[in-house]
Formats: sequence, C-alpha cells, structure tokens
Amino acid sequence: RERGPRRNPAFELTTVPQQLLDLFSRRAAAIDVEVDRLIGKYQTDHGRRPDATTVIRLRQQATLATREAKEVHSLQELTEEWRTRATTARGTAPQDWFQRAITTQPEPLPVAPPAPSRVVDDAATMVLAVLSRKRATWSAWNVDAEASRALKAHCFPTPAARDEAVAAVVAQVQARSVLLTPPEIASTPTALRRSDGTSAFRPHRGELYTARATLDAETRLLATGRDLTGPTVGPEHLTYTGLFDDQAAAVRKIARSGRLLEVLVGPAGAGKTHTLAALRATWEAAHGPGSVIGLAPSAAAAEVLGTALGIPAENTTKWLVEHDAALDRHQRLLRAKAALPRASSREAAREIATHVQRLTHDLEQWSFHPGQLVIIDEASLGGTADLDRITACAAEAGAKVLLVGDWAQLSAIDAGGAFGLLVRDRGATVPELGAARRFIHAWERQAAGLLRVGDPEALRYYDHHGRIADGDHDTMVEKAYSAWAADEQAGKTSLLLAGDTDTVRALNHRAHTDLVTSGRVTPGGTRLHDGLEAGVGDRVVTRRNDRHLTVGPRWVKNGDTFTVTARHNDGALTAQRPGGGPSVTLPASYVREHVELAYATTAFRAQGATVDTAHAIVTGKGMTREVLYVMLTRAKEANKAYVCTDRRVEPLPGFEDQPTTARSVLTAVMGNVGAAVSAHETAQTEREQAASIRTLAAEYETIAHHAQTPRWTQMFMRAGLTPTQLGAVTDSRAFGALSTALRRAEAHGLNIEAALSRLLEHADAGTVDLAAVLHQRVECWADLSGTNATRDSDYVLGLLPVAAVDDPEMAAALTDRVRLMEQRADALLDRARTAHAPWLAQLGPEPADSQRAAAWRARARTVVAYRERHQVTDPWSAIGDPESGTHQQRREATLAARAIIDPRPQRPTTASPSTAGSTPAPQHSDAIGR
Repeated sequence: RERGPRRNPAFELTTVPQQLLDLFSRRAAAIDVEVDRLIGKYQTDHGRRPDATTVIRLRQQATLATREAKEVHSLQELTEEWRTRATTARGTAPQDWFQRAITTQPEPLPVAPPAPSRVVDDAATMVLAVLSRKRATWSAWNVDAEASRALKAHCFPTPAARDEAVAAVVAQVQARSVLLTPPEIASTPTALRRSDGTSAFRPHRGELYTARATLDAETRLLATGRDLTGPTVGPEHLTYTGLFDDQAAAVRKIARSGRLLEVLVGPAGAGKTHTLAALRATWEAAHGPGSVIGLAPSAAAAEVLGTALGIPAENTTKWLVEHDAALDRHQRLLRAKAALPRASSREAAREIATHVQRLTHDLEQWSFHPGQLVIIDEASLGGTADLDRITACAAEAGAKVLLVGDWAQLSAIDAGGAFGLLVRDRGATVPELGAARRFIHAWERQAAGLLRVGDPEALRYYDHHGRIADGDHDTMVEKAYSAWAADEQAGKTSLLLAGDTDTVRALNHRAHTDLVTSGRVTPGGTRLHDGLEAGVGDRVVTRRNDRHLTVGPRWVKNGDTFTVTARHNDGALTAQRPGGGPSVTLPASYVREHVELAYATTAFRAQGATVDTAHAIVTGKGMTREVLYVMLTRAKEANKAYVCTDRRVEPLPGFEDQPTTARSVLTAVMGNVGAAVSAHETAQTEREQAASIRTLAAEYETIAHHAQTPRWTQMFMRAGLTPTQLGAVTDSRAFGALSTALRRAEAHGLNIEAALSRLLEHADAGTVDLAAVLHQRVECWADLSGTNATRDSDYVLGLLPVAAVDDPEMAAALTDRVRLMEQRADALLDRARTAHAPWLAQLGPEPADSQRAAAWRARARTVVAYRERHQVTDPWSAIGDPESGTHQQRREATLAARAIIDPRPQRPTTASPSTAGSTPAPQHSDAIGR
C-alpha cells in the first residue's frame, strides 16, 4: 500500500464492474462458509478456538478447497471464442476490420531520416561490436535481430525503407565478419538450387560468421598454451601430502610443465579446492610467499577462491579496469616524485610521500610479476577477450596463468569457448581431476561422470535409486518444494533449483508465505526487485557488486546471501550473513533494484555451490545438458530431479503419439548441448560436416533420386500404373526411399523391369501408401537376393549403390561426390592407422604384397565410410552395434561386415567410459533442406 492518507475502499469499488463485484462476493462467501466449517471442526478436535496463525492456515486451506476446477480448452476452441467476442465487440468479422487497419496508409513522417549511408555505417559498427561481445560465432539470423535493434531508434518514412536499411546493415556486417562456413566443395545441379541460386543442400542462410578479433584472440591463447618458457617448480619443492593420485598428478603436471598458459579440468566434486591448495603451497615454496594470486569471472567466485586458498583474489573485470589505469598511475607517480623535493613544508612532504606510497602499492597490486602463478577459477565462465588480455599481460611479465574449470558446466555469457578450445588442444596430456569425491554414494559418482559426457546410461542409476520423479508441472513444483522444506527443517543445507525465473519467483513467494504463516518471518515487508516482499527473518540475495556497502572486511557482491534482521521506513534493509557476523544496511534504492528472495535459484546462480541436498525442477524445454549436470551435482547426500512431463517440446515427426516420460525428457535435455564453442572449433566442425561421408552420401542419394525419377516413372507406367496411382507414388514421402531401394536392387543384378508387374500386385489395396508398400517389397526382394553376387563396381565405397544417369549435369554432381567420399575415406583410414585404432585389428594385419594390400585398403575404406556415415564411435568394434540402429544401418552393416576378418574385438578388462550414445542416422529419403 502506498504511503500517505488511507484510501477509501468504497470509492475504489465504484470503478469495478458490478458483474465482477458479484463474482468476488460469491467467492468470498464460499470461502467464509468453508472457514467457519474448518474452525468448528478444529474446536471439536482440540477443544479450543484456533489462534491467529492457525486461522490463516485454515483460510488458505479453505481458499484451495473452494477453488473451481481448471478448465482446459484447445487452441481451436479458444480461437473460436476470441473470434466470436471480437465480432460482437466490433460489429463485423475480425478479418474485415483487421484488413482495413493494415491497408490504411499512414501519413509520411514529417522528420527526414539521417543520411542512409551514415545510419547504416554506424549501425553496422554497433551490431558487429555487440555480436563480438556476446557470441563467438553467429548466423545471418543473429545479425538480422541485432540490426533491427540497432535501427529501432531511427525514423524511416515507410516500412519498406526500414527493411532496406536493415538489409544494408546485415550486408555490411557480413562483409566485415569472417565466414566460417566453407564454400561448396561439389557442384549442385540447377534442379536442386533455390531461386536465389543457393544450393538446396545448404540450410537457408545457415552460414556462420565470427569476428577477426575473436579469431586472433583464440590464436594467441593457443600459442601461449603451447609456449614452454614459463616459470616452473623444481622436484625438490613438490609435495603431495593428503592428495589422491589424480590430484598429485595434476599438481606435478602444472608445476613442471613450463607452459605459460596451463589448464586444469575439475569436474563437480573432484576436490579442486584441495588440489589448488596443495599447488599453492608447492608454488610458494619455490617462488616465495605471495607468488600465487587468484582471479575469477565473478566477485563471489573470487571471494570463495581467495578464502579457500588464503590468497588475494579479485574478479577479472575489476583487475582489467585497474590494470588499464596503470599508465595514468605511473604518470601521477612520476609527478609526485618530482614534486616531493620541492615540498613547501614537512606536512606537505608527508602528504606527497603518502601519495607516492599509495600509487606504488596500486601499481604493484594491479600488475603481474615474474614467477607468479595466476589462478583463474571458473574459467569456463570467462569471456575469450578477457582471458586473452589477462594471459597476454601475464606472459609479458613472465608469470604463469592457470585456467581452472570444467567444459561440461555452464559457459560464459560473453563470447566464450576458449577454455574448451585449450582443453581439447591439449588432448590426453591435459591435467584433469578424475573421481568425483563430493558424493557420499559411490553409484552417484559414477552416474555424475556419465551425465557429464551425456551418456543416457546415467539415467538408469538415478532412476534405480529413486532420484527421478515425474508428473505435471504443479505436482513437481509441490513435491520439490515440500522435500526442500523438509530438509531445511531438519537442519540440512539444501538447494531448490528451477530452470526458469518464473518458477524461481513462484517458489520464493511460496517459501516467504509459509514462513510468515509459521511466524518465523514478520508479516508485511519491503518490496524487492523480483516483485516480492521481504520481512525480518527472510533470506535474500544481492544481485550487484557494490564496494561501498561493506560487511566487516568484505563488501556486498553479486550472489551474496543474507538474512534480514531489520526493516526501515524508507525501504532499506539491515541484514547479516547466515552464519552471523557483522551487519550491513542495504539502501532502499539498492533493495528495489538488486535484492531478491533467496530460497530458490537457477542453475546459473548455483554453479560452484556445495550443499547437503538439492532438488531440481526439470521442465525440459530450453534446458541444456550443462544446466542439468550442474543441477544434479550440487549436493553431497542426494540430488533429485523432478521432471515435468506436461511441458514437452515439439515432438519429432512420427513420434507425435508417443507419451512423454521422465526418461524421454531427460534424454532430450542431455542431447541439447549448450556449451559455447570457439570460432576455431566451429570452423573445423563446419569443414568436417561439409566433407563428411554422412553429408556427401545423403547428397548423392538425393541427386540420384531426382536424376532417376523420370526413369522410374516411365517404368511404373509400362508396368500398368494408372496416372492417379503414379501421382500417388511420386507425391508420397516414401518415394525417395523407394528410389534408393530400386537402385540397390539393380546393384544386386536384379531385373526390375521384368519383376515390377509382379511386385505391384495388390499393392494398392485399401488406403495404404502405394509407394511405401512397393518400397517394402523391393527391399525384401533385394534382401533375399543376398549380397554375395554384388560387385564392388556396383557400389560406392562398398556401401552406396551406384546411380547410372544420363543427364550430364546430374552425372557430374554425382562424380564429384564419389571422388570426395573416396578422398575422405582415405583420410579417415590414415587417421585411424596413425592413432592405432583398436578396431583396425578386426580387419587383420595389412599385407606386404601390393595387390593384397590394395584389397585390404579397399575393405578398410568401406569400414571407415560405414563408421562415419552412421556415427559409430565404439573404439573396439569396427561396426559397433548395428541392431540398435535403423534398417538402413543394419543393411549397410552387412556390407561392411564382409571386410572384417576377426569379429571379436579385444576389449580391455576394465571398461572405460564410452563416448558413444549418438543417435543413429535416420533412414534418408531426401537431403534437401537438411
């Protein structure tokens, strides 16, 4: 309620429609009746009248009990209702007055816009700066969005003029960016090109770009990571007391490597802090006290790092700002030193000397020194530009930088991906902590490891141990909240996590209301940034760094949690940390803008936390594997997922009728990787995808289908299909697969023309898809004929049936792709031989005889082509497990199996975590628009 004179309720009610007043009156009367009944029952059961707190609880119960059941209406029903209401309100059909509204031409704006060239140039500069700061890579659609925002404040005489300006900005930004998507490596026939000339095999406007500055920064980081001229620690100073083997190995690698830029991968709960403490002791034993300093992307993470290791720590943004002021400090220092001998009095000399001392201290504090170890914690959250600048400063000073983080956790808000790039550049030599020691239960350590790499097998562990609950959203929110409240009541530290801020706000409101009802928080409160209220006893969190708000020797940081101890009339709050200690008074303006309730939170705000229990509400939509991993690895005793099965994402084609389960939602989340990828890796991925056999084979089959369609059409007509039947076949979604099956049957030496009439008998019975039935019959016919009679010349790389076409343009496109697939197979085979891939043993040793060696290489090329086309990653089995794939994969596995000599892979006795689990390639009928 606003401060000032009390409002007149009667006056306020006069502005409310009578119909709404009647509804309120009936609702209030129903609640009052239910409350009277509950109070009477309470008196009967307890022999006394309930107190004020109990009456509030009974009224809440009555409100829920008298609430009408929710009505669920389809979108079609709602649309019809809205159309009827609109017609009633306007007196005409909605489409009529809407058409008049959009066709009415507005008067031209009286103010002429600025010069178009200047507007476009300034907007393009702004858009490129925003994209470079926010993203490591971007697409044309991202440029469109930012260009529209950049031109939002400008006036244009017509909508068409605005569209032209946006298009000009997009074109200029693309011209200034670096294109990461490679050009077309094979010709595309005219029939498979869009009206704008682009290939139908490329996603429309799917090219990816980056900034030259981002590429240069990543290149410098890679070069610094390979530079071995950095400071080291001698073996006499290495100590491993209290460390596990993986922790000791990490300390040894970091201290002895000599790299100017080192990385340490620390999965959740692997003992990262313990390892860094040992590293600090080792480093200071060699380079002296104070030779280890800490940085982190956030002030809260920096404080945790500094407190845990006992070293000075600061956030990266603050360090860079202060370091950039070094030149100004140095000039001021020179002026102060020059003025010191000319001081007019002793008092003035003392002031100047103090000033000199302060400037000297600041220069020392915000600069690196030879032999220092700079630990940057939570480095996966660090932006590429910031990491590049800090690393360059350290390298110039002769210091060593250690980036600590986990590529499987959340990434930077700014353009990131540098940490993952450096880790993958190091390969198997990267220092990495192994076992997760945070968890009490051994099974949870293994499950967390599988979850980290996206292995669906992790879900079996969580499900078996009762850590997954599923149901509708309201039920899951209720269960998660009740479990969290019970843990809090039992004295445990617990996290209540949700994937979106709306759910977080609802949970915080629920917790505040329950605490007020129980008397642990005073009623009423001060309005916060999230729109909720906080009373004395509430738990709140600050959302902005403010070094002027001191809490003892520290200051208020983004993410700090406090308990409210007093409220003030102007809206300020006095609070102290949950563990006690000094208090701080948060001003009213800070409370309104930067304080929220802290009972529930998101995964982004919980990363780095360690608690007893964690309860995570998983909605599925928009969530990534990294978010799920953070949610289910915060607690030592129990991490539980409450999966909402009534908010599924758009189902895949063909699976619309499949029920949504907790397993399906979690599997979809685990398949949605959201980690930032560097520009270097994106460019490499784009090149690999364009040249992969998986891509080229799909394009080959699509071109073959379009080239041979006239031939199959003529054959169907000669076999007796009517024009209606022929149209149904060619229009069917199964026609592409049928075309491939016919081509495969020809490769088997079968006479399709002679057998087609027989294959068509009774194929059009009922309403069955004629093309689908014919496809199935041709496939069975080819399968029964076997593969032993086929010749290698009838197949591309032993897998794809060769397509014979007459059109020169189509034939040239097919030839290009055959050549590229053969080159790719050779490159993959050479890569596997260099890496001594275990699955090669199944092909037998490579013969010394040139003729037999050529035959061995041909068989090996078939296997590597099969592995890439169907994304087989099993290192021990040449063809993996084709039974879990599609019918196409199983059929091609039979062809690839002919190249194998020994079908029994020699696996190690101790199974290592597999990176397999990728979804097999769907049966491909048309690659257009892929």
